[in-house]
Amino acid sequence: MNLWKGILSCLLIFTAFGLRAQQTTVYTEANLAYHRGVDFYNQHIYGLAQKEFRSAIDLLRPVNEPEWEALKNDAELYYAKCAVRLDQPEAEKITLDFLRENAPAPIASQAALEIGDYYFEQKDYKEALSYYDMAPDGSSAAGEEIRFKKGYSYFVTKNFSRAKAELAPLKENARSEWYYPANYYYGCCSFFEEKYDDAARSFVRCEKSDKYKQVVPYYIAQIYANKKQYDQVISYGAMKAQDSGIRNRAELNQLVGQAYFEKGDYAKALPYLEYAATNGARLRPADYYQLGYSQYRNGYYKAAIDNFEQLGKQDSLLGQNGLYHLGDCYIRTGNKFNARTAFGQAANLNYDQTVKEDALINYAKLSYELKYDRDAINALQRFPAGSRYYEDAQALMSEVFLNTRDYDRAVSTLEGIKNRTPKLNATYQQVTYNRGVQLYQNGQKEEARRYFNKSLDQPIDKRTAALSSFWLGSIANETQEWNISKQHMMTFLNNARNINNLPEESSILMGQYVQGYNYLKLDDYKNALANFKACVEGIRRAGNQIQSDQIKKSILGDAVLRAGDCHFKTKKYADALAYYNEAVNKQYDGFEYALYQKAIIRGLQGSQVDKAVALESLVERYPNSRYADESLLELGNTYLEMGKLGEATIPLRKLVSDYRGRSPLINQALMQLGIISFRQGNYTAAANYYKQVFSNNPEASQARDALALLQETYQEMGRPDEYLAFLETVPGYKVSNNSRDSIIYQSAEYQYQNRKFQQAIDGFTNYLTKYPTGPNSLDAYYYRAESYSADEIRKFDMAFKDYAAVVSRGPSKFYPRAAEKAALLSLNYENNPASALEYARKWEESALSDASRFSAQLTALEAAYKSGNNSVAVNEYANKVNSSPMASVEQYAIANFYIGKMAFDRGDYARAYPALQSVAENSTTENMAESYHLMAQILYRQKKYEDAEDLIANKANKSSAGYDDWIARNLILLSDVYLDQGDRNSASAALEAVLENYNGRNQAVMDQARKKYEALGGTAAPAKTNQTTGKGSNLLELEEGG
Repeated sequence: MNLWKGILSCLLIFTAFGLRAQQTTVYTEANLAYHRGVDFYNQHIYGLAQKEFRSAIDLLRPVNEPEWEALKNDAELYYAKCAVRLDQPEAEKITLDFLRENAPAPIASQAALEIGDYYFEQKDYKEALSYYDMAPDGSSAAGEEIRFKKGYSYFVTKNFSRAKAELAPLKENARSEWYYPANYYYGCCSFFEEKYDDAARSFVRCEKSDKYKQVVPYYIAQIYANKKQYDQVISYGAMKAQDSGIRNRAELNQLVGQAYFEKGDYAKALPYLEYAATNGARLRPADYYQLGYSQYRNGYYKAAIDNFEQLGKQDSLLGQNGLYHLGDCYIRTGNKFNARTAFGQAANLNYDQTVKEDALINYAKLSYELKYDRDAINALQRFPAGSRYYEDAQALMSEVFLNTRDYDRAVSTLEGIKNRTPKLNATYQQVTYNRGVQLYQNGQKEEARRYFNKSLDQPIDKRTAALSSFWLGSIANETQEWNISKQHMMTFLNNARNINNLPEESSILMGQYVQGYNYLKLDDYKNALANFKACVEGIRRAGNQIQSDQIKKSILGDAVLRAGDCHFKTKKYADALAYYNEAVNKQYDGFEYALYQKAIIRGLQGSQVDKAVALESLVERYPNSRYADESLLELGNTYLEMGKLGEATIPLRKLVSDYRGRSPLINQALMQLGIISFRQGNYTAAANYYKQVFSNNPEASQARDALALLQETYQEMGRPDEYLAFLETVPGYKVSNNSRDSIIYQSAEYQYQNRKFQQAIDGFTNYLTKYPTGPNSLDAYYYRAESYSADEIRKFDMAFKDYAAVVSRGPSKFYPRAAEKAALLSLNYENNPASALEYARKWEESALSDASRFSAQLTALEAAYKSGNNSVAVNEYANKVNSSPMASVEQYAIANFYIGKMAFDRGDYARAYPALQSVAENSTTENMAESYHLMAQILYRQKKYEDAEDLIANKANKSSAGYDDWIARNLILLSDVYLDQGDRNSASAALEAVLENYNGRNQAVMDQARKKYEALGGTAAPAKTNQTTGKGSNLLELEEGG
């Protein structure tokens, strides 16, 4: 039994020894794996390290030996640390499992601290805090480190109260290595909590730290600034700001500058603020304002502009003030255009009503000064009755209305003002008068009449009222309303006696001249003579005081002739001769008419021979006179009356041969030649002359007379059959149709005379359908054309065809007027300038008066230009207009306008510029506005940028008010001028002015401005700024010392 016990004991001993040996091997392998893992871990090879730690853990897990437990725990700790560093999904679970399994053992605290440190170093402060909270802090060095890191993590995540709780014990322990960092961040927490005294105490402590002494001065100065202790900011910060090693030196300079700014010492503030701006300080809008305002107060306006411009897009009180001062800077640097833009932007903001009104009045004044009259008026209307600028605004508004060229809008605006003051009523009187003159100069006489009547509704100013009466009288005279014109001119002449400085074109002399015509047309020769004589004597008295060549030459000459006519009509031939002789001796325009009248008087005085001699002399000396054909006819009649039949035929034949196709007197001459031949017994020759009448477009009365004479001649010859045979060959003269023709025509004519134009058109059409070449066909075509042209019908295309038909049939009493109408309709309604030029030439050749011929030349000039590449005709008619004594200043301008335009179109700027300059200086119509624009275009194309800018800003836009399209085009061109000079801000401002203020109807102008503006915005350099915007993390980070 004892033997078996002994054997069994041995077996147990051997078994235990084997197991022990086996466990020792496992431990050895685990220990080797652990140390290999540590090596890999220290080399940051976390993946291989984790595998080794896993092996060690797996080897040690079955063994339940206390001495091996520490190794297993260490391996598990490293395994968790590797999982964290490899950012494995299960890392958090592994770590928390380890902490739960080992708490409250020191290894658990160590694990929490190490994992916390890892997240702290990765700046994942929330994760770090979660692990630091698992580790005890205490008063040991490790505990103080944990407390500081917790405090810092709370600070960075903006939990200032928790941060301060952790840092508070540390900031009081001067022996701790965390004393200064704790004070620094405790001070920062207090600073952000606006507990400035606590913050200051901590920052002052940090000034003794090498690490923080260069950092905290900025924060200390900031505390003084926040507490509005500006003297302390200056006394503390000014010295520190000189230290080149100080951190945030630019910002510290800025604080000192702002302190001086707040004290109103802008001279001392400026160098500090400029240092901050040029050395990297982040500038907020308020900083730009302070810098700009300091520069502004010190007279550095150009520098201030750059900074105030940074506030241009700020919709705030600061932005409003900045824009106002920007405007003032532009004023002081001479850039009124940009000043106007800045004031306008400031006036559109509502933060400070005082600044708003100051900006608005400046914007209005500059708009007026720069001739943006519409904008000025709109701005001035914005001042309420209670505004301190109300009276100034009303006065300036009146001045704008009186000086604007946009009279139409001015009238509309004034009419929209309820309860106008007496001053504004006086303004309304003047502005409506100005609009009337403008419309009259543009040829819109009926519209002009309406505005002159409006002006007379407020007869406050006697001079303006008198002038309105003058123009109403002139318009009525031109529309042949003689009685109406007479009444207006009587009013004018009565009221004008006591008024000085009337314009020459609407002076008493011109009133007497027009009134003379009124009485002359009304057959009141006595009063007509009185007015013409007064006009002549007045012009003579004034002499060289009169500037207008038209008055000194054309008007004087015509008044002399008409005075002679008045004496002629009342058979006071001696007095008439006195006036006619003056016209001849002084070679007044139309003196050939005076020669003709003198000849007629000789005959009336019984001296037919003298009459004949005078007529022969006129024809011989002036064969191209418009009275030459009439003189030849009268000469033939004179010899006929004297019984000198042979001599009578000579001038009559000359009239037929030389003036056929250009004189309406041919048929009369042919009939007179027939009568002479008949008296001489040469019936065949007589019949031949009468027949020629029918191939020369006779009027109905001429055709009837010629037929009667022809019938008499054939009867005398005893050959009535030949008469009837000839009658059958005459178009429209069938014997059976004569009476029917007359009845149909007279019916249509009756409707025309009673202004029933549609019925007249129907009647004339019926007549021409039945008798297209009838004896009244010429009259029918003409009067149907007049009916189509009437305001009630306005079928100008149909009217043109009829006028053309009249012209195509050759000279007649209707020929000059039909050629005139055909020319005007071709130009203005048919859009056929080539046709207009053709008809204008015919009109010019057939005109019955110098005035009509001159109008034809003006029309031909416009048609020649609009017909395209026709510089020969343009120059021909421009020279005719320029050399005509009848041309007004405006008409000279028209001639030069077309010369300039034609030269501009072909790139001949040397010829174009002076011609356009003459228009710009002498015209008041839209041609003036276009001329200024073309002049600016020439300067721009020649790269004379300063000249182009000066022309647009100081002349073109000031003179072009009322012509929105040209003002807008000028601004678009101005933007090109600025852009070519590299001034993108001014270029953009010019385009903005178009987009914000253009009120015209030309969409192409807006499209061009918008396209250029968008292109400019896409390429312009961004505004300079040092301001930055944080992105990404919401963590708070401060610069530390180093």
